[in-house]
Amino acid sequence: MKFGIFSVVDHYPKELKRDVGTFYEELLEQVEAAESLGFDSFWIAEHHFHEYGAIPRPAIWMAAAAQRTKRIKLGCAVVVLPFDNPLRVAEDLAMVDILSNGRLELGVGSGYLAHEFAGFNLDPQGKRERFDESLTILQKAWTGEKFSHSGQFYNCHDVQLNVVPVQKQPRIHIAVLRNEVAPFVGAQKLPMMMIPYATTDKLEELAETTKNYREAYSAAGGDSKEIEISFGLHTHCAATTEQALRE
Repeated sequence: MKFGIFSVVDHYPKELKRDVGTFYEELLEQVEAAESLGFDSFWIAEHHFHEYGAIPRPAIWMAAAAQRTKRIKLGCAVVVLPFDNPLRVAEDLAMVDILSNGRLELGVGSGYLAHEFAGFNLDPQGKRERFDESLTILQKAWTGEKFSHSGQFYNCHDVQLNVVPVQKQPRIHIAVLRNEVAPFVGAQKLPMMMIPYATTDKLEELAETTKNYREAYSAAGGDSKEIEISFGLHTHCAATTEQALRE
């Protein structure tokens, strides 16, 4: 089991009397502290047009964090693939992996906030198809080979990235918000990521989603020892469980 810190990066300048530049610096200090305390990873969210999240382009902040740290993995939970051209996403995050010497951890999702789709003038009804196509292009681009793609949303011909990740294929964690999606992720043998507070507060539902993912992963020929599931959970640290519950 590995432990990381996940920040939604919500920023309320009117309440805290803090500008966004100061906020970014505080986040960089936090990732430095997380590394010194032995955490395995530090994750940030992507959000737009609202105080709920103040990092619309995660790769930019992650590149800065790469220069302030040496060991800790740097992750995004998640890059919302339907909001950007997948080739731009592939290039930006390849640069993060290069600047961090192979420490990129990528979580991807299709988005769930209506105001963000409205802001980009996108129809959320097509987000799943747009996500699937973007993921395919991202994976092809990261091979470093020349490729072409003809799809519903994107087309490219004989394109080849001139920057590729240090890792041959950085792990791509797929965000799952609904139980019925878990088998599709498992069938692709990709890591699954869940943020329970956004979907459920029932442990039974999390157990069912995990079970469905594991079954699909194994049915696809995956090694159960290689299964990787990430949970973003609110926690309270204390010397004992009793103290944590009391506080």
